[in-house]
Amino acid sequence: MSLNEQQKAFLTKHLKVAFPDDATADDVTSAQSGTPKLLDIWRTAKERTDTGIAGLQTALKRFQSPVLDRIAEAGLNGISEGNSVGMMRAIMNYDAASPDTKANLMKQIDAYRAFLQGSTLVTLAESNPFGITVDIKAPLETALNDIAAAVAQRGT
Repeated sequence: MSLNEQQKAFLTKHLKVAFPDDATADDVTSAQSGTPKLLDIWRTAKERTDTGIAGLQTALKRFQSPVLDRIAEAGLNGISEGNSVGMMRAIMNYDAASPDTKANLMKQIDAYRAFLQGSTLVTLAESNPFGITVDIKAPLETALNDIAAAVAQRGT
């Protein structure tokens, strides 16, 4: 499925993503057959993480507390210090013409790893006292490792 011009313009405007002429949102992948699609790797990990976070958000909202509601509304994007958007941007730009995109993607992978290891909010979400399993670090770290390996396999 290809992106239409309006979709490309939207993504370019809001995420600062550059698209080669034949790129699609689902086709950020190697020219080599069998190399994992980077967006698919990231989306799968994010979906797994988002499921746990959604459960925690629901649990927090049940208390009908303005403070807990504000925390619930933040979600992963709200606590990721810009790393989630930065990661998506780096993945989507990876196949753009610029040779700097590999270095940029690897830099963003390192930044996201550092965020995951140092974030008190991620640790609190994963060890919450509400009985909700929230798995953030494991799926995202696995995805970051898989993306880094795919980039290394490509060599460019």
